[in-house]
Amino acid sequence: MAEADITEGVDPVTQGMVIAILRDEQGHRRLFEGLLCEYEAEGLA
Repeated sequence: MAEADITEGVDPVTQGMVIAILRDEQGHRRLFEGLLCEYEAEGLA
């Protein structure tokens, strides 16, 4: 997580927030990739 590395040893609160946000975004990406696969399988995409 290069974005979180910027705050390493400088601002642990912001670093924790960035890590949490990135984790959420990775989950969203997996969700949308799964939906896309379903749509492709049904010939809708």
